[in-house]
Amino acid sequence: MLEAWAEVIEETSEQLEKNLSLLRIDSIIFQAGQVLSQHQTDRKAAQEALVEYFESVVLETGNVDQLASELTVSM
Repeated sequence: MLEAWAEVIEETSEQLEKNLSLLRIDSIIFQAGQVLSQHQTDRKAAQEALVEYFESVVLETGNVDQLASELTVSM
């Protein structure tokens, strides 16, 4: 299990080109879930809210659009 989390940290930090701790990643994921729960029936609004949130935590703009799209694909 620890190996899997180490891989998540390594891959996420590499893709975002910044070092993130496990607690930071967990916080971002939790807050993204909160954003999604506020927009359960409106995929476009959820995507826009996720992009706004991700940009507020200083994630790269190019990455946030794709991430928001992937997180709302089943809505």
